[in-house]
Formats: sequence, structure tokens, C-alpha cells
Amino acid sequence: MLARGGTATFEREIENQRVYSVLRAIRGTRGRVIGALEVAQPLSFIEAEKANVRRRFLLNTLTLLAALTLVTLWLVRRVVGRPMERLVAAADALGRGDLSHRIEEDSGGGELAQLGREFNTMAGSLESAQTAVVRQGRESLTLERRLREAEKLAAIGNLAAGVAHEIAAPLNVISGRAVDLGVVVEGAAEFLETELERGCRTHSRRRGLGVG
Repeated sequence: MLARGGTATFEREIENQRVYSVLRAIRGTRGRVIGALEVAQPLSFIEAEKANVRRRFLLNTLTLLAALTLVTLWLVRRVVGRPMERLVAAADALGRGDLSHRIEEDSGGGELAQLGREFNTMAGSLESAQTAVVRQGRESLTLERRLREAEKLAAIGNLAAGVAHEIAAPLNVISGRAVDLGVVVEGAAEFLETELERGCRTHSRRRGLGVG
């Protein structure tokens, strides 16, 4: 997947701590994958966010159940029948976390019918609140991952700049030594060539004079 420039997610252990990792491919200037960037988030942090969501949900549920219980106790003294049974069943479903459960509304205008409509309204509000809390938790996790990714990218950039600076100075020294060595070699070659020509001329003159 990374070879195609995709993103991989997995869980692993870092320094005896379970983390949730996101591995994203890094592309070069030509679009080719030149490496990968890993952003890791401790599972303990994610579990803490889940616990916060559960606590908020439990608090809202308990509040709704408390209000519903008071209303139910008041109605039990006046009416007993199937409408009340449906209401109790709906409250039980809500207590189990089934926020999508709704009471079949009665077209009549009695108090139980009104209570059923109010219950459905409160259950809908609670379901919307839970959805908003979950979405907020996910957005918070996404923001945290992006911040960590930006921090890692900045650290990589600083490291690359430092390495380039450390390498540049020795390379400059080596380049200067190479230039100096080239000048010395070139001078030595010219000196040898001059001496050879001089020796050849001397030898020719001696042969012309008959000196062996």
C-alpha cells in the first residue's frame, strides 16, 4: 500500500506501551515514494477519550432516566395499561444505550400520548448529543495526529538542515585540497617535460660533435 502512496494504520508496541500508528507515504518531487512518516498515538489516550464519551453519555442517560422516573411515578398512580408498558420498555431500552428507540406515538391528546412525544423528543436530543460528542472526540484525535505529524516533519527538516551544514564544511576543505593537489601535479608534469626536452637536445648535440 505504501508503495502506491497510500496510508496504513495498525497497532504496535513502543517502549512497553501500546500505540495506534498511522504510516503515510512521502512522495518526492517526481511523485515517487521516497520514504514514509509514522504518527503514533498511545492507545491509553484513545481509551481515555472513549471513557470521556461514555461518562458524558452515562450522565445524560442518568439525567434523562431520573426525569423519566419522576414522571412515571406520577403517572403510575393514575393510569395502568399498555401505554405505560410501552413507556417503561422504551425507558429500559434507553437505559441499555439504545438511543434510537422511539415510542409509538398515540394520536390522542391524553397525558400518556403527550409523554410519549416528549420522550421521543428527549431521546432524539440525547442521540444527537451523543453523536456530537463522538464526532468531537474524533476531531480531537485527528487534530492531535496532525499536530504530531507536523512536529515530526519539522524535526526532520531541522535534522536535514543540520546534516547538510555539517557535511558542507568538510567537502569545501576536500575540494580546496584537490585543487591544490591538481596545481602541484600539473607543475610537476611541466617540469618533467622541460627536463626531458633539455636532455634530448643535449644528447643530440653530443652526437653531432661525435661525443659518445
